[in-house]
Amino acid sequence: MKNLSKIISFALILFSIFLLAYVFYRAEIYHSGEKISFYLKYYIFSILLFIFSIIFLFLNNELKKIISIILFSIIISFYMIEAYLFINSKQYKIITSEIDYDYRTQYEAYKDFQSKEKEIVSTIGPVHSLKTQNQSLFPLSGISNSKTLLCNENGFFTLYQSDRYGFNNPDYEWDKKKIDFLIAGDSFAQGWCVNRKDSIAGILRKKFSNKGVITLGQVGNGPLTNYAALREYLSLVETDKVIWMHYEGDDLSGNYFQGLKQEIKNDILNKYLYNLEFSQDLYLKQDQVNKVVRKILDFQINEYQFSGKSYMDFKYTFFKFIKMFKLRNFIDLKLDQIQNKNAKDIQKINPEYKLILKYVKNIVEENNAKLYFVFLPELNRYKLRVNDEKFNDYQKLINFIKSLDIPIIDLHEEVFKKIKNPKSLYPWETDVHYTIEGYKIVSEIIGKNLK
Repeated sequence: MKNLSKIISFALILFSIFLLAYVFYRAEIYHSGEKISFYLKYYIFSILLFIFSIIFLFLNNELKKIISIILFSIIISFYMIEAYLFINSKQYKIITSEIDYDYRTQYEAYKDFQSKEKEIVSTIGPVHSLKTQNQSLFPLSGISNSKTLLCNENGFFTLYQSDRYGFNNPDYEWDKKKIDFLIAGDSFAQGWCVNRKDSIAGILRKKFSNKGVITLGQVGNGPLTNYAALREYLSLVETDKVIWMHYEGDDLSGNYFQGLKQEIKNDILNKYLYNLEFSQDLYLKQDQVNKVVRKILDFQINEYQFSGKSYMDFKYTFFKFIKMFKLRNFIDLKLDQIQNKNAKDIQKINPEYKLILKYVKNIVEENNAKLYFVFLPELNRYKLRVNDEKFNDYQKLINFIKSLDIPIIDLHEEVFKKIKNPKSLYPWETDVHYTIEGYKIVSEIIGKNLK
């Protein structure tokens, strides 16, 4: 028994050291210190565990036995909860569902499509260029005139043929004398992860009898990138209405307002904010844009940056289970729920964002068009069951948009608040983008307001 106590004591010390080293690696090396706030709790836990393991070493054997039984019981209980959460997860629902789900990773799908069509590319948003140093050009679109692999959230991978400027539009839209709507936004505006006809732009084209609709949406776009895209491409078309899509959730690896802080750090994007005459004339440099984006894509492929893991990858699923991935996410969600119920202000609206919206309105009106602000709520609002006006400074944002005399299409008020289970509009109630039906409902409301 004495030897067993020693083994347990030293095993606990070694585990706490390993855990601390692993947290350090993930926080400081893998994420380059950019997610320190996320890993802080793991730092605290691993340090406390190390201190406890040292104290445990010097306890008498009887006390060690009691503590070991308690710890073992707690760990078993945690894994039982993890198993329960897994059975109620999207992953389990997909594996056990009757639909023919495509289990390939993004990388696997890309390689399979490429073997049949060599020139196929994968979508690469401007967000991947944010931290590039000494740029001569900042791309605001993807690779032009190419079959482009998008994503899989609904069980199938989507592809589209990009237009002459690398956006998700039929190329002929740019040849129309006049288009009805020009859309600026992130992945929701781009049409993740549905076929073009089921995207917001696609449904609006159909709703308005195939009249002109162009989207400049790109995955990961924050407000400054969207504004820059309008500065570069708005003057190329004649339109009556410009739709500005504001998603309140994660963009640029953070809240929409927080993401703006990253955009401002980029030298080229910063010029759009503080030099109203600045332009890259990207519509004349599509060959250069293609080369820059292609270089990023090649790096992503070589480094397996977008490989992800298949739901059928047993090894990956097993290690997620061992690390209690779902239990930790569940605890984080509950902590967020407590924080959001007690907080007075969740996020501050950046002064720069207010400035950008004023500039957006000015350039839209200079082009004889009208600006519409579309508010897309994030899924966490409904996961946390927080509909409070304070969430993400929702009411302050809405009031500011009203002060600019910009018409608002508030999908939180007009769609999600009115249905019994708003999570049902997301694939398996988990992903950040909509189901096909979700896109349809949202687009119908947008179209109704635009009419």
